Amino acid sequence: MNLSITYPEFVQVCPSAEVPDELLFDRLKSEIESKTNFVEEILGKTLAHDIESAKADLVLPSEDSVTELAKTAKRYVCTAAFRDALPHLDLVLTPNGFGVVSNQNVAPASADRVERLREALRRASLAHFDHMLDYARHFESFLGTWGCRSYFHSLFWRGDHCRHLGIPNPTRDDLEEKRPALNAKEDVMREILSPEFYAELIKAESTATANYEQEETIGYIRRAIGVAVVEPKKYPAMLRILLSWLESQKEAFPTYVNSQAYKARHSEPYENEQDDPCYFFGGI
Repeated sequence: MNLSITYPEFVQVCPSAEVPDELLFDRLKSEIESKTNFVEEILGKTLAHDIESAKADLVLPSEDSVTELAKTAKRYVCTAAFRDALPHLDLVLTPNGFGVVSNQNVAPASADRVERLREALRRASLAHFDHMLDYARHFESFLGTWGCRSYFHSLFWRGDHCRHLGIPNPTRDDLEEKRPALNAKEDVMREILSPEFYAELIKAESTATANYEQEETIGYIRRAIGVAVVEPKKYPAMLRILLSWLESQKEAFPTYVNSQAYKARHSEPYENEQDDPCYFFGGI
């Protein structure tokens, strides 16, 4: 895969990488290639080929979804490659070991400023990755790819979903840190709502086809699971709100209404009547 990222585009995404010539950009080529290959793994060969041929100008807006996906992929590759390469860009190997490139005309940056740059690049690359997934799910060719299976097995698939866990300005790193707890709570929710209905919601989310009722349900589920992770005592109340919403929208959710989970929750308790052919006699 070749996203044809030029030096002007790279500097546009990462202004701090601007130098008088393209020497730095040349040193980043291997990192750019590595991230580009990763994008191809995520999107699949068909969709990767489509965006490879798109003329994605990073400045001009476009209403074409393929072009917008290509632009987001380029932004992710640039920020992620620069972030990973940053620690060794000023290192050179000498006969006596590694040295630091020296330029008497430029004062060295403090470690704090470099760390702030790395953090900014980290957050930017993670945000661009989420945007790339968001665009990709609109394409039929993405469904069934390794990337789709890997990132859309859950209703929590992008970093900002962690706001339901009370995390300010969350990123994908926060999502991965909380993933074990989220998976455990989602497994319980699958049993409550039925695996079939939960899979239906995930498919709607992964293909960007969720209707109003499904989007509202997904929002209620995320809030309930978020509470279950951080404030378990409030979870029963949130679960009742979710179930009440589903009850009020039964016509929109036949999969849920016809599930064993729903039927078990709404089954009438057995009444031991005398005229019942299975009447049980009992004594004290």
